[in-house]
Amino acid sequence: MSLTGHRVGRMLETTMTSMEMPAFDMGSASARLIINFLESDPKFKPSERHIGFSSTLVERETT
Repeated sequence: MSLTGHRVGRMLETTMTSMEMPAFDMGSASARLIINFLESDPKFKPSERHIGFSSTLVERETT
């Protein structure tokens, strides 16, 4: 099993089961948080946030 191995999982001779996560969305959200932090007034920094993302189990031949 791999984590976010959707591209590699399909290319192998025996296709690999993977837990697919929205890596692009996770990166975009992280970048927005960092930019907001850097652009905010030092006296009023943004508070910490918890952001959840859904993942999907993609079963292939290795299950």
